[in-house]
Amino acid sequence: MLNDVYRVWNVDYSLEETKEEKVPHWGFEILKGKFKDTVIEIENIDYKDESLDVGFHFLNTPDTISTEEMKTKDFDELIECIISDFIARAIKDTDDKY
Repeated sequence: MLNDVYRVWNVDYSLEETKEEKVPHWGFEILKGKFKDTVIEIENIDYKDESLDVGFHFLNTPDTISTEEMKTKDFDELIECIISDFIARAIKDTDDKY
């Protein structure tokens, strides 16, 4: 799925005026299909009651996609697949390093 259906991005932000440490922000862009060019920033991923709870917000939604389409089962399933792939890759990368 990576680099075919979605691509990952991350950026470190810091607030100059407060001199806070850089905080990584992660997300992904959907590369093809009905939701192409949608860009999402992940706010949090929690594991609760044997299921994932993912908080995110949109950084970009194409004009061709309605708000109603973003609330469909198709969209939810795509996001779930991407998040699952994202987490599996992160776990594998961590395992490979240690």
